[in-house]
Amino acid sequence: MPCEYEWLEDGLYRKFTGKIDTQYILKSNYELYGDDRFQYLSYVLNDFSEIDTVLLDEEDVLDIANIDSMRSRINIGLKVALVIANHPTQVALALTFTEFMEKSNYKCKVFLKPKDALSWLTSSKLVCC
Repeated sequence: MPCEYEWLEDGLYRKFTGKIDTQYILKSNYELYGDDRFQYLSYVLNDFSEIDTVLLDEEDVLDIANIDSMRSRINIGLKVALVIANHPTQVALALTFTEFMEKSNYKCKVFLKPKDALSWLTSSKLVCC
């Protein structure tokens, strides 16, 4: 099943459903990277909270993260939120992704609720001195 996109003022909400595997994620990411609006995004909210089946392992997630890390040179400072179900597999895979992405130009964080993710994504940085 394709990923649903909702383009917002400064960001993008992507809802994943059904079974997800490496090809499903990569297809969605390549569609995003190919969109002219990608370079102007401030954030992406990836909502995995309603997927049925995860057909990914840690190696698959690291492959996806490596590609995303390379793409982070195009949109430096992009905030990426992963909304997941509180399931051990999803938690472990999401943490694998965010830990790898710490070395990239993206800021990534994991949430259990879309509302909390959106709050973090749209919060402004405090400018000091």
